[in-house]
Formats: sequence, structure tokens, C-alpha cells
Amino acid sequence: MMGDGNPALQDLNLRKAILMGMDNKTLLDKVLNGQGVESTGEVPASYSLYNWKNSDLPLKFNPDAANKLLDESGYVKGADGVRLDKTGKSLTLRLLGRNTDGTHQQIIDFVTKWLKNIGITVTPEMKSNVQVNDDSILGNVDMYFTGWNIGPDPDYQLSINQCSALPNADGTGGTSENGLCIPELDALIKAQHTELDQTKRSELVQKAQEMM
Repeated sequence: MMGDGNPALQDLNLRKAILMGMDNKTLLDKVLNGQGVESTGEVPASYSLYNWKNSDLPLKFNPDAANKLLDESGYVKGADGVRLDKTGKSLTLRLLGRNTDGTHQQIIDFVTKWLKNIGITVTPEMKSNVQVNDDSILGNVDMYFTGWNIGPDPDYQLSINQCSALPNADGTGGTSENGLCIPELDALIKAQHTELDQTKRSELVQKAQEMM
């Protein structure tokens, strides 16, 4: 695992609880003025051929369910109301944003409040575009904002999630979006790149998104 991200985030239940603890609809309405939709994968629904559909996603805002999941997963609350991770440390997560984007600060304010309600402390880190790019590529982050433009063909967007997109040992040369290096995912991405049958390629692209 590269970077200095909080190892607690390797727990899928913790990540699910975080998603259920945040109200995406409020963010869309109050921060983005309704200009957006909730995402479930790399390819938006507007490109239906390659869009991955999952009836369980996006997870709905449900702080009660989030708290229940965290309780069941062993994240007990301390006397101050902050949960403890599996090593007994307070569950504190950094949230990285761009200091050039006013919407990032607005979102951080909402997220900090929401995650406090499920026992997680958020430490905001507002940095320059260059610092955000460096930290996110090197994995020196717990949570951060990301976004992308994508055309009808998803090839490039998938390609930056291959092992080859990770940075070199000296931290240079990286283009990785999520810091992933999964051989099975690489195989799917390579296969869809050369598949000429549109239906078969669509299946490969959707399987890749599911794995991601």
C-alpha cells in the first residue's frame, strides 16, 4: 500500500458507513445548485452502453444505519463521542481539498458535521492544486475530492487505474486516479482495449468498473 493513508480505510464496512453518513442530495442541491447527479462508477449514465448499473448504489443517506454498521464492526465510541479504530486510536480522517475551489470548503463543512454525527472526526486540509495532485497520486491522503471529464469511449479513464499508472519509486511519472494495482483489473482493461465486438467490450468495461 503506497502513501500514508489511514489503514482503517481498508475496511469496506467503514467506507460504507462513511458513504451512508453523507447526504449527497444536500450537496447537489445546496453546493452545486442542482447541477449534477450521484455517480456509481467511472462512466456516467448518459453513456448507457458502458455505464455500470448496481441497484445497491449509490448508498442512501442513513446515519442510523451507518452508526449501526460501525457499532457492529467494532468501532466503539470513546467518552468524547469519537469512535476508536481497531488499534484503539481515535478515528480521525483527513479530507483534502483545493484552496482555489470555494465549493470544496462548503462540502468540507457539511461532511465534517455529518461524519461527526457517526463518531468520525474530519481534519480539513486545504492545499494548492499542485499539492493536491501530488498528494493524491502518491497516496498521501485519507479522503479527497476528485472529478473527471469523460467522452463516449472510456478507454483512457480505465487506463489510469492500471498498475502501470502508479508513480515511480521517486514519486514521479504517476497518473493513477485511485492508486489501484489489481492484476485482474489490468487484464479486463487490456481486454476491452482490443475487443472489437461492442457487446463483449461493454461487458468487459462494466466488469472493470464493478471491480473498481
